[in-house]
Amino acid sequence: MPPLKHISVSSLRTFQRCAAQWEFSYCDGWKKPANLNFAIGLAVDAGVNLALREKRDTGKLPEREKIIAETESWWQSNEVELWPDESRKDAVAMSITLAAIMYDELLPHIKPAPGRQSIQEKFLVELIPGVPSILAFMDVIAEDGIHDIKTSATRYNEKKVAHDLQRQVYGLIYMLETDTKEVQFTFDVGVKLKKPVLQSISMPVTEADAEYVLGWIEKTFGQIASSMKSGHFPPNRESFLCSRRNCQYWRECEKRHGGVVHEGSEKR
Repeated sequence: MPPLKHISVSSLRTFQRCAAQWEFSYCDGWKKPANLNFAIGLAVDAGVNLALREKRDTGKLPEREKIIAETESWWQSNEVELWPDESRKDAVAMSITLAAIMYDELLPHIKPAPGRQSIQEKFLVELIPGVPSILAFMDVIAEDGIHDIKTSATRYNEKKVAHDLQRQVYGLIYMLETDTKEVQFTFDVGVKLKKPVLQSISMPVTEADAEYVLGWIEKTFGQIASSMKSGHFPPNRESFLCSRRNCQYWRECEKRHGGVVHEGSEKR
């Protein structure tokens, strides 16, 4: 198995969640259509990123209809895996509603940092000798810190934010790049309730966070390296996220590892 060129926060999370899923995605390189909940987030991202790039370049947001059209267009250009009880029409409507809420309530207040890419800015940083570089794409580097724009079935809380790996890793990368000791990190979340809402929750990333996450990365990559050496990537069937609805690799998992992956009904 060839050595990894780099790792990302999402790959580290995937390995912790399920080593078999990590193998299918990062070793076998199998790409699957997004499930419905993930697709909603990708569609919203398409519209929001378009608006923020235009605001960065011109100082003004585009017309509201432009980001709605971009959000809707994502669905026309991408394949999505649907279950019989899932409605593509309802999902498109939800993504348009969330994009509109972000346009009205969030985007006017975000000021992309001048003099840099700032929207989906790419970083490839060696944090620990002997560990592949960390690859990161930050949604928005703004004048008030880092913003990560997401969709979720439930509201975020302070505990979730405090323990979030992405917040800690991205904050560490930014502090190293700017030679600062603290940066504000904000999750801007489109919450998919019956009446969707925007939730913004902020927390600083500190040197203590940076110290913790460096140790976590080193330990987790050690586990990945051990699995790569042994070729052993067991599924985590005890996880509440192990279900056919949440994992696009369930067919391959049953074929390679045996047993049955249940359908599940979890929403994210």
